[in-house]
Amino acid sequence: MTLREYLYTNDITIDEFAKMIFFNRDYVSRVMRGMYRPSQRFGLQVEMVTKGQVKYEDLFDKMPERIVKNLVV
Repeated sequence: MTLREYLYTNDITIDEFAKMIFFNRDYVSRVMRGMYRPSQRFGLQVEMVTKGQVKYEDLFDKMPERIVKNLVV
């Protein structure tokens, strides 16, 4: 499940979710749009708060292929 799907399904705004995981709203938004590579800490927080419904690997779905293939996850 993507983070966007999780937020929509659970009726949670990006602002609310950012506060839940102790990250800046802009950072969360940019990760969701594929503009930022999610940090490991961010991924762990997302997995914990979503109780595993959104995995760290799911956060790379929106990233351009040229970036993803150069990452070591």
